[in-house]
Amino acid sequence: EIVRFCYSSLENRFYILKRFHKLLGNAPGAIICNDGLEMQSIYEYGTNKTVYQIIHDFYNFGLAVKYGAMSDVYITHTRLFRDVLESSDPISTHAYFLPHGVRIPKIKITHSSPDILRIVFTGRLVESKGVKDLYIIHQLLLKKRIAAEWTIIGKGQLKSYLTDQWKDEKNIRFVSPDTNDEVLSIVSQHDLFILPTRFEGSPVSILEAVRGGGGTVVSDLPGGIREIVRQDIGRRVPVGNHE
Repeated sequence: EIVRFCYSSLENRFYILKRFHKLLGNAPGAIICNDGLEMQSIYEYGTNKTVYQIIHDFYNFGLAVKYGAMSDVYITHTRLFRDVLESSDPISTHAYFLPHGVRIPKIKITHSSPDILRIVFTGRLVESKGVKDLYIIHQLLLKKRIAAEWTIIGKGQLKSYLTDQWKDEKNIRFVSPDTNDEVLSIVSQHDLFILPTRFEGSPVSILEAVRGGGGTVVSDLPGGIREIVRQDIGRRVPVGNHE
């Protein structure tokens, strides 16, 4: 059974938490937490269930610090978060490292001629992913007389901003594939995947890019990025370093 819990920003917060807690019930079972709402509800009203908290990134880690006493088990996507959680209380903390994975379909990898560099970005089109930096990087390539074609894959609140930012360029396309297989197929047709992100846990997009066989250049952030992107498969650069 799937129950969709709806609430409004106009409602009293404690009333929302109380309504949500009623849905959880008092019977034994499991609660798998992925956001702050569940943690707040358990914190205010308690539960008889085993509480699992998934730690994707630093947002979830912040929730673990704030509501840690409510969690029985942590599932992390990076060794960094697992190690930090365990070190806080090695005896009573149950934290497990469960890395992300991607399905590998049979896609032929095709790369361009050496005369032009085909670059792809995939991710949410939001500020924290560094999407505004892509155009700056493009301008630096032009100054170095490096011919490049760009593909930006994704959706988000900055789509119209980016469309306007790139309006005078002909070597850019924006796509929003419906399936993951389509994303992997497009990525595999490029030479270079770049992710100038400011905030990350363990990005699935990097795993997809590595699977595509091209080069990978990403921001050097602690966590999953440093576990995935090693010197033999890509480069980690300081955050905000467009050059």
